[in-house]
Amino acid sequence: MLGIKNSFDHTRCMKFAREVEVKSEKQICFRDKEAANLYEMFHTRYILHRRAYQHRVGNIIEIMISEALKMANKRILTPGKNGKKLWISKTCTDMSAYETLTDSIVDRIIWSEDATLDRAKGILENIRTRNLYKCVGHTIPPKKMDKEKVLQKYVAILKTNRSGLCKNDVIIDVVNFNYGKKDKNPIDHVCFYTKKDPNKADKRKMSEVSGLLPKKFEEQEIRFYCKKNDKTSKDEATIAFQAWCKKNNCSVFQMKSSSYEVEYIPDQGYLNDPCQIY
Repeated sequence: MLGIKNSFDHTRCMKFAREVEVKSEKQICFRDKEAANLYEMFHTRYILHRRAYQHRVGNIIEIMISEALKMANKRILTPGKNGKKLWISKTCTDMSAYETLTDSIVDRIIWSEDATLDRAKGILENIRTRNLYKCVGHTIPPKKMDKEKVLQKYVAILKTNRSGLCKNDVIIDVVNFNYGKKDKNPIDHVCFYTKKDPNKADKRKMSEVSGLLPKKFEEQEIRFYCKKNDKTSKDEATIAFQAWCKKNNCSVFQMKSSSYEVEYIPDQGYLNDPCQIY
């Protein structure tokens, strides 16, 4: 439905799937010649997460909705099974209350006359009008990084630059993309049978499948967002993002703001930088 093409043949996958007992445990195994097709399935999973499920626009909308719900947590009360009114975060302990938390909660917040919910209302209205927090850049670090440490260093750069932005004005979103088994090869956990002996299955080495298969199965992407939409704030957030990438030797894969559009490559520096920030 997304219109994303893939070369995984699900029909063949199901056709050659079979239950085989492996080490006294029944497992769903596949014909040995289907190993490459299974790699395509996990690669398709990775592509769907990168281009759709974990798209930066979808993720920032989720983050904005979460912010609004946190602000409304103690103000929007839902009656439970005993008539006791619960906060949004407490409804998970009472299914009769929890099942009422549908998408309608967004409208409940927007329609509320409680003045303390004005900030939450503003965030939800911004989502409806597509006035989202702006992504000033994203990068793939050479090794996995901790979200809080990234935020601390980024905020420190903002302070060093004497920016008008503070910790509450920026968002760091760390997303991990993989083949379904974190940094491990998922095919290492699948057993295959042969045409000659369909009742015996075992694992296969990557070298037995192809020499062109990936060696790495997980990567991390760090996205930098600015909550303020004015030109000055976005420029300051972009400059700090550049500095963070340079300090951490990270390549900039995309960076667009109102004034800057540059590319940084480790050991080469900034390319196409008309502002000559450094």
